[in-house]
Amino acid sequence: MSDAAATTLTTISAVQSALTVLSALQLTAFRYPSDCSLTNASSYDFIVVGGGSAGSVLAYRLSANTSHKVLLIEEGSYPPLETEFPLLFTPIPKTSVDYDTSSVNDGYANQNLQDQIISLTQGKMLGGSSSLNHMIHVQGDPHDYNQWASILGDDSWNYENVLQYFKKLENLTDVDLLASSFADLHGTDGMIKIAREPSSTSAKYLEAFAELGIPTVDDTTSKTSSIGAADPLYAIGDNLRQSNALAYLARAKSFDNLCVALSTKVQKILFDGTTATGVQVSTSSGESLVLYANNEVIVSAGAIHSPQLLMVSGIGPKSHLESFDISVVADLPVGQNLMDHPSAVLLIQMEASTETTPAANPYIFPVPTTTFYAAIDSTQTYPDYQTINLVFPHDSGAMMQLCTNVFKYSNDICNKFYEANVGRSVLFVVHNLMMPNSRGNVSLASADISEEPLVYTGTYSDSTDLDLMVECLEDFAAVLNTTYFKSVDATLVDTGLCTGKTGTEFWNCYALGMSSTMWHYAGTCAMGSVVDSTLKVKGISGLRVVDASVMPTEKDISVIKQQYATTEQLEKLQREYDMLKQTSLVNNYGYNVNNRRGACLMESFDGDTDQAQHPMGEISTSTMHNTIISSPETVYREIVHDNFRSEGSTTTISNINSQPLHSEHKEINNMNKFKTKLHSNSNTVQSSVKSNNVATTSSQSTTYTVSHASQLIEDKVPYIPKHTDCMISETSVNTKKTMADIVKEGEWKKETEGDEWIQLKRRRHRNRFAVNRGKAEVDTNEKFKSAKIKYPHIDIGRLGRPVHKWPTIVFSLCARVGSRSKVTKTLANPNLLHLSPLYD
Repeated sequence: MSDAAATTLTTISAVQSALTVLSALQLTAFRYPSDCSLTNASSYDFIVVGGGSAGSVLAYRLSANTSHKVLLIEEGSYPPLETEFPLLFTPIPKTSVDYDTSSVNDGYANQNLQDQIISLTQGKMLGGSSSLNHMIHVQGDPHDYNQWASILGDDSWNYENVLQYFKKLENLTDVDLLASSFADLHGTDGMIKIAREPSSTSAKYLEAFAELGIPTVDDTTSKTSSIGAADPLYAIGDNLRQSNALAYLARAKSFDNLCVALSTKVQKILFDGTTATGVQVSTSSGESLVLYANNEVIVSAGAIHSPQLLMVSGIGPKSHLESFDISVVADLPVGQNLMDHPSAVLLIQMEASTETTPAANPYIFPVPTTTFYAAIDSTQTYPDYQTINLVFPHDSGAMMQLCTNVFKYSNDICNKFYEANVGRSVLFVVHNLMMPNSRGNVSLASADISEEPLVYTGTYSDSTDLDLMVECLEDFAAVLNTTYFKSVDATLVDTGLCTGKTGTEFWNCYALGMSSTMWHYAGTCAMGSVVDSTLKVKGISGLRVVDASVMPTEKDISVIKQQYATTEQLEKLQREYDMLKQTSLVNNYGYNVNNRRGACLMESFDGDTDQAQHPMGEISTSTMHNTIISSPETVYREIVHDNFRSEGSTTTISNINSQPLHSEHKEINNMNKFKTKLHSNSNTVQSSVKSNNVATTSSQSTTYTVSHASQLIEDKVPYIPKHTDCMISETSVNTKKTMADIVKEGEWKKETEGDEWIQLKRRRHRNRFAVNRGKAEVDTNEKFKSAKIKYPHIDIGRLGRPVHKWPTIVFSLCARVGSRSKVTKTLANPNLLHLSPLYD
């Protein structure tokens, strides 16, 4: 018997060598932001560690706001040319753009892979694993997201809420799906182009699956159940792989506030007590630098390397860190809970063929493929297993590449696969469990981050997973008895591992003997144990983890798509978090939560003396101007105040679609002298419209004049802030709006007839008041009606235990509500509101 597997590996090695030479030309670099140089001790608003599947999206979203200075650090470089062509995904593993970390041999599972270990393929380049995966795009089953929400006690992670983020990233280009009922489940203006590639070949297999009782559907995406068989959606568009490097970072090429540092490795995260302050990095030249983060360090290094970085930095299991003499910053179960979808490959020999195989098309997925979701219990609405079914023509070199270089089965097994493929087509069935119970872990091999961590996959460490896999393999094998399979004399290829065994004993042997991975590593910095539901590391300020490692349970989809959705979810969380911290020209001690509802606190007074009081009268001194994360269509324009001039001078603020200044409290003495009032010119009215990425102003425009204090602000603070005004705009100026018109659906409840009440469901920073009474003044005109809202009391405390109840607080509101391509609305005469207790 010829050693076809060895020959294939030799051929792949030669191809990889040629591609390595080609990659040195950096033929894709023109698409992306240039590699920026770093300066020791430089600072950024956000530092994102890892330019992979999540990090690339996050860096784009953060830097879309021009007032954010963002640093993206990537250990790899630009994706090589071959990553862009869908045909060429099989030679990419085990090259310079693959970390190729290996699992620890447990002596039990994975024993028929090369060297009895799993090669943990992960992308080491911009786009990460989205630049080398198999491009199949699946949202996942609703049951799984709802389970997330239940575990976290946070409904924002249920399927109904997460769906909006999938739709935001998707650009469905499949004409037939767009005309179907499935169109409502997909986005059409997102960054990632997706479409199917149906064929007459795949149609025959779908008919066979239907005989098993698995319905043929146009799309397995569903609000109720993903059970069914279909042509998969691919992240392929314009003849190119839709990696998130191409879909997101390429769009940031012109962003001058984004620094992308390539071939740079983060050595550790720096802390001041329990606050993350920056990172220490080593560059490609070996230079060691310290870089600071004004706001946050965001770790997006993947489920293997994110826990490693946290642990070498002092966040992890105390005993484990101390064994390497690492100072403990936080004792958290980092590295535990490693999850993956266990897999096993079935090869089924199909019809004989002598037809000449057509020339390969580099711009499409290489072979006809179907996906299949099924449950053992026919009454169950969510799947137990999935199969990805690839149909290879006779004598296929691509099939051998998949066996040897992707799944990395032993040469003996791949040679048997080769023989079965001579003169006959084959069905390569990748069989995997959806929600395994087994868990592994990631631990340190050394305190030196350059040494790869130890990865124990834990495959089938919970015996119930092996039992379920056996049931699932038996369940799928019934396809051999369907009409089409019988007509071509379809036969399961014997791997030689389980000779003499039959029935359940055979499948138990087969499941264990052919055990492998789906490369869907997740859970090592899980929400609930390591990070909270806003992805902040527990007990640590200024540090988040945003990648597959935060997933509390495994899902029935590629983790690449989960990371997209997780990152888009973080965008909303970050927006809410940042809006909470914003105020207008005057900073309310902590953070003025009322600003999120449109309140602009312009001036505060002591209830007795009528004098401005610190800290409610404090002028904002933040060095961070605007922390809203914007969609790419949003346009920001900043109004820069040179200084606060002497009394009588003014600064004109154009009323554009932007957000008030993000503000953080700093102690400033003698602030009683400072008063700020917002006035409206009664002669004109402004309407701000967003169209074609430009904020345009109607012929009638209002300007708002800000009278400033008699002293220059630089006498008091070290920084002259930039500021963007509160949106006080109206187009339907004669239409009076209530608070119900501008607050999200679901956040309101009726207490008494005629009154509307806000219920804040997510934890918020507490609202701190230093005086008994405050007020804001907004001069009105006939079109803009000032509205006063009275709060019977405000509870300030933690976990619902109030520590103070203040007398009536009076505010004036300016409406600040708008959306892309829509005219800003105006609030007038809102009803009385009661604010629920606010928490840190």
